[in-house]
This record gives sequence, C-alpha cells and structure tokens, in this order.
Amino acid sequence: MVPHARAHARAGARAACGDALAANMPSCAATLKELGGALEQQFQLPADLARGPVLPPGIACEPMPAQRSMRTGLLELQLCRNATHGLLVAEYSNATERVALLRIGGPHPQTAIFERSAAGQPPAGTRPRWVAPFRTCTPGTYTVHVLFVTLDPWGQGQMGFMRQCNIHHTDEAVLMRNASFAVGEGTAAPALSDTARAACRECMWSWPETTRDWEARSLFSNFAPTPHPYRFELQRRFGELSWHNPELAAAKGWWREAPPASLPLCLIGDSHMRNLANQIVATNRSDCDAVAMQETKSVCNGSSATRLVRFFRANEAAGVFLLTKRNASATRLHACRAIVASFGQWQVSDERSLHGLAPYSVERYATKLVAVLKWLRNLGNKLNVPVAWMSINPMPLSKGTLSNYVDTSTGVAVRRKIPTFAKRGSKTVLCPPTHWCMPHILAALNAAAAQKAAAAGVPFLDTWHIVFQLIDTSFDGAHFGFPTMIPVTAIIKNWMRTWYSPALQT
Repeated sequence: MVPHARAHARAGARAACGDALAANMPSCAATLKELGGALEQQFQLPADLARGPVLPPGIACEPMPAQRSMRTGLLELQLCRNATHGLLVAEYSNATERVALLRIGGPHPQTAIFERSAAGQPPAGTRPRWVAPFRTCTPGTYTVHVLFVTLDPWGQGQMGFMRQCNIHHTDEAVLMRNASFAVGEGTAAPALSDTARAACRECMWSWPETTRDWEARSLFSNFAPTPHPYRFELQRRFGELSWHNPELAAAKGWWREAPPASLPLCLIGDSHMRNLANQIVATNRSDCDAVAMQETKSVCNGSSATRLVRFFRANEAAGVFLLTKRNASATRLHACRAIVASFGQWQVSDERSLHGLAPYSVERYATKLVAVLKWLRNLGNKLNVPVAWMSINPMPLSKGTLSNYVDTSTGVAVRRKIPTFAKRGSKTVLCPPTHWCMPHILAALNAAAAQKAAAAGVPFLDTWHIVFQLIDTSFDGAHFGFPTMIPVTAIIKNWMRTWYSPALQT
C-alpha cells in the first residue's frame, strides 16, 4: 500500500472508531439514568402505597420519617427496596415542579436528583410523586438524607430560574435527616454472589467493608459544608474510596506509557479544565501542586508538562473562536494529538451578573454550542486527531454566609474574611439568587450538550455521574481533585487509548 493510501486507511479507521466512541462513551451514565424508571416499574408502585396491592416477593416498602411543610408541599416519604436496589418515593400536595436531592451514606455514597415519576400525571385523587433511585450492593448500614432545593425551579419562560429562590440552606429544607436501614446483616435478603455484587457495584463509589476513617465516611450521611472541612487532606481522608467500572483501567501509568504520537492532550475551556490539566500533571510530577495552581489561576509549566497536557482558556463561544485568530494559539493547537473541550458554569455564574449580564438559558446554551461543536469536529478532521466534549462539573451546595466570621479554633476569637469562593457560592442563598450554578440547572445544561454533541458527531465524555455522587468533596468550593479526578482522567485515557490503539497505527 502506498504511503498516502495507508494514511487514508488510518484516517478512515480512526473516523469509524470515533463514531463508535460517540455511541458507547455514555453507557455508564445512561445506565444510571435509566435506573429510576426501571426500579419504579420493577417495584410496581401502587397509586397509594399505604393501601395499594401487595408488592412482588422480595420487595418491601415502608414509610420514612418526613418533615412535612406547607412551603415544600411534602406529604410523605416511602422507601421501597429489595436486596440490591432502592427507590425513595416523595409524595407532594401538588404537581408543581420542584427540586430535591437524595444523599445516601454507607458502603456506597450516592447523590441523586429526584425526578417526576415515570408514570407522568397521576390519576385524579392520587398524589403527585417524585422518585430517586439508589443501590445497596454491599451489606451494612445505609443512611438516607433528603434536602429540598427549590420550588418551581424554572419559573415562567426560559429565564424563570433567575427569580426562583433556593431554600437548601434553611432548616425547613431538610425533609429527612439521616434515617438509617440495614442491608444483609440480620435480614432475610439472600446473600449476593461475588459476581452479582461486582456487577451491582459498577459505576458506583465504594468504601471497603472495613474502613480506617469512620469520621470521613460519616460525612456522606448529609451534605458537607462549603468549603469542605477536609479540603487540605482529601487524599488521606478519602483514599479508601474507589470507583468501580471494569472498563476504566488505572490512569496513572497511561501518561508515561502512551505512544508519543498520542500526546499532548489539549484541554479547552474554563477553570475546571485548567484544574483538570493540573490534576493530570500532578499525577506524574511531584512539583505540581494542583491546589496552589488553582488559587493563582495558573498552569503547571515546564517541558515535561507541556508534552503531556496543554490548556487553552475559553469560557464561551467567542473565546473558542479567538483561538483560531491568534497565531501563537493556533500554532499550539496544531500540535495537539487529542482535544477535549468544555465550558458552561461561567454562563450561569455570578461573574455574569457582576458584569450586568443575564445568565444563559438552557436553550441559549445549546444554541451557542452548535457552532462550537462544529468547529471542534472540523478541527479534529483537519488535524486527524480525536476530539470530544466533556460534561460540566457540579458546583457544591453552599452553606456559607455573606459576611465575615469569628474563628475560635485556636481558643482566641479572631475575625476573618470569608474566602472569595465562599462568598460567590453564598450568593445562591440570596432571594432571588445572583449565582445559578445549582445541580438541576447544570444537569440540564449537560443534557443539552449531550444532545448537541450527538447531532454534531462529537463524542460526549459524561463525567457528571462520577463527580455528582461526591458533590461536596471540592477542595475550594468549586473545583475537584482527589478522589473524583481519578476516574475522570481514566475516562479520558481510555478514550485516547482506543483511538491510538496499536491496531490503528499499523
């Protein structure tokens, strides 16, 4: 085969590989997305759980202690579960859209946004219902915590969420506080085989059955305050947590063993992509402090770092297109051997309100991405390299205030300034808020991005389902490092490795 024909063959094989990646990449996230509807169908939830028909064998439902209130409209919470899966059912007094979060603590820390029942509008005389799924793959004690965020989250029109006040920081928002139940031990549920347990734990965070740090483990019985109390020792306190997905091999070795032709990886986007670049470098160089770099908004430099990963700032569509107009940036982009782009938080953050700009609606964000994704796809074709869009990270819930505070940790009362990031996060508690990086809004932006990426033929690397489970383990109240970045970098590594597999380089 002549050289140019061989090159065309490689390009065709890689294009086919890219199409396959676009179809298969979100499989783990899709599995979690489908879990809620599947569980509701399996449990055959009656219209009225208290007086409905008998549930199938092996499934039990029981009422849970709930804080009823006129403000949230909550009437009842029911817990339905079998040996491996559970569903928390919230019944409300009216059908108004609402946002509430479920936090499961125990062997598998989990976080979920309640979704309206798959049954749709309930029959007349029955209660509107929202459900949140979870899994109980390992025997032990699990805790259940429910936090109400906001009522009528989208308001009227595309920009209605600007006027909707959040109540997650108030006592009334705690619909259920740390109720617990046991799985396996002392129950009649059959024991799972090792194979069944391994399958059940896929796409989940897991603690070992015996842990050295019960204090850190207990933090997942509710939502930790922001900034995280262990933000300077996340690796030590949460080092036992592991993400289970057999398709994701360990990522650390890849960056040293990767074929030279597959690097550097280029990351385009906002501060989360800059932080990701530093996190990748930090796994390979002891002199790169990702937390310090984030504080100074810097990137670890040096020849070894730039051979591994490069970062290009672009937090909006205009910034992306400027990359092609700057000679230095354009030249560096041509050296990329893989490109991942992502932005979205800035579009709904308080930084826009500080400049008198309204936040993006979901529709506007999706429209802006059409041109960006087309540009990204064309750049990949031009350079003959893989390109992908990555989901936005969640923003931790803020429990802070807008004023200074008195620190008594040393025994002496000292008035200290609240860090800038805490002040920013606290703006979610204003009424109406001026900062809209809330879980339901960011999840909606990601859903829109996934649809547009699929239409553009660009792989969508969905990492939301990994980071959202541990939403409050941010080292600075906004960005994430250990432990969530380990499986995130593994997803990127596996995506690159599939493209640059030996079979495609012959």
